[in-house]
Amino acid sequence: MKKIVKIVILVVSLLLTSCSTNFNSSNDLSGGASNIKTYNSTEISNLFKDSVFKIKIQNSKKITIAQGSGFIIRSDGTFVTNAHVMEGAWYAYADFDGLITDYEIEWIYHHNKASDYSIGKIKSYTGKTYRPVEFTTNYTKGTKVYSIGYPNNSYTRTVKNGEILEINYKVSGSTIEYIKTSANIDHGSSGGILATDSGKVVGMTTAGFKDGYYGSVPASYFSSWSTANIPLSSRKTPIDYFHPEVTVSISSSNVLSYFSITVNLTSSSFNYGIINANYTVTSQWKGGSGWYIPASSLSVSMTIEIEIYYSYKTSYNFTYSSTSSKLVTLSFYSINSSYVADTSAGYAYFSINYGTSYTLTSVKDAYQIFSAYGTIASRS
Repeated sequence: MKKIVKIVILVVSLLLTSCSTNFNSSNDLSGGASNIKTYNSTEISNLFKDSVFKIKIQNSKKITIAQGSGFIIRSDGTFVTNAHVMEGAWYAYADFDGLITDYEIEWIYHHNKASDYSIGKIKSYTGKTYRPVEFTTNYTKGTKVYSIGYPNNSYTRTVKNGEILEINYKVSGSTIEYIKTSANIDHGSSGGILATDSGKVVGMTTAGFKDGYYGSVPASYFSSWSTANIPLSSRKTPIDYFHPEVTVSISSSNVLSYFSITVNLTSSSFNYGIINANYTVTSQWKGGSGWYIPASSLSVSMTIEIEIYYSYKTSYNFTYSSTSSKLVTLSFYSINSSYVADTSAGYAYFSINYGTSYTLTSVKDAYQIFSAYGTIASRS
């Protein structure tokens, strides 16, 4: 009987030992996860130095009018920023790591105003490396985070720490479910990185709320663009994306809406049965509202017909009337989507022999648009 009890106790003891071993193994795995490297503020800034950048937005005259931040999601220079940063840009440039080196933003692939993100691409430059960020969805309320971006009037990255206060936070008038955090977002840092202390990106810094806290667009809204097949047909330059070219075909029926025409009689004489008359024809480009001649058109040309009407009497007092006309062609040429000059001039000379035995009774002139062709364009 004693032997049986000893065997039972031994079996139970072995089972307990086995259970204890399995539990510790689970703890080891958990402990391994908790040993993932974490970064302090300085380290997190250095980690993203080739990822996050300053965006400068310029108008049609290439004057910087706004700024924001953005970050790389593909090694070819594809990036994401807030839609409100890129909105309305004629030209845009990226500056990295505190250096005033303007890297051209050459393409816009996608612009989502409702979700406030824009996907674009920085031009490739020899020796310049673009480091794409890594995304994670592994975060909860209380997760420690950093906001990284470039504040207004600064070429230096700032890093602010905080924690996630709420997930799927909504504000009136927006469909975005923000990540609400205590990590400060400076003005100008819209489009920057919101990352965990393990260096993984969870969102894009976007807004400040009335309660003094901050909102980021979750990475789930745009992270698929880091691996998506982007067709070349979807890309447009900032100027073409936000200011598409509107063209108008010029014809004789509308040319005077965009060009004024002046015909001047510069000299004339009526001697010995001959009319001599010199005319100068000038066209003035009205311009206005951003109209220009696009490179695809090369030129706008118009042909002006000048007519002279004259009457004379014979020695028998019979009155005759006759007409003479000349064509003058004026052109405006496109160079780099502009025009050479805002005026174009041409000349017409008449020498009309009505006969020395006749008496000139009247002379008058007139002109009309004989033809016009070409294209003008505008960008709003």
